[in-house]
Amino acid sequence: MDVLKIAICDDTVEECREVEACAARFFGDRRLKARIDTYKDMPELLAADEEYDLYLLDVLMPGVDGWGVLRAIRQDSQTPVIMLTAKGETTDKVSGLKQGADDYITKPFEMK
Repeated sequence: MDVLKIAICDDTVEECREVEACAARFFGDRRLKARIDTYKDMPELLAADEEYDLYLLDVLMPGVDGWGVLRAIRQDSQTPVIMLTAKGETTDKVSGLKQGADDYITKPFEMK
């Protein structure tokens, strides 16, 4: 079985760790092997020049935000992208989905 490559980008260290733990649990519970890489900002993620199987991106970040990275990913890839945000406004979710996000999750969240 191949190893899934997951990228998480969040400028808040604590939230990045929480998302990483949830992703590890999610894939582990399903007995899927996953390599999870974390990034503190979007330029760092883009500079990594890695191809991932899933992106989990914080929407609001200094400099290049999650929407900018989503647009960059969508230029040449249909890799699933899930946007993460502390804002729960429906208009943001609809806008994100229209921009090509595959899903939109409001933080904080819990695994059930």
